[in-house]
Amino acid sequence: GHLVAGFVEMDVSDDESVARSVPGISNLVGGKLDLLVNNAGIGYPDRTFGAEEARAIVNINTKGTIRATRALLPLLSAANSGRIVNV
Repeated sequence: GHLVAGFVEMDVSDDESVARSVPGISNLVGGKLDLLVNNAGIGYPDRTFGAEEARAIVNINTKGTIRATRALLPLLSAANSGRIVNV
């Protein structure tokens, strides 16, 4: 195997950003992704936590993980041994 390093911007809170990132990731890894680490997440101090903050947390911490995983699943499948780590 070989190590590939690079940078592709992805905002997991935005469907279009996630979709736009996939071709760049695919090009970088040759169409096969061995490992996806879902590590994006946010939090707020108790004193500033309200409905809007709750929506943002769910959108990024939960839905963002789902968005990224679904978008990159074809590349993980192409690797035959792709792995997903949720942090």
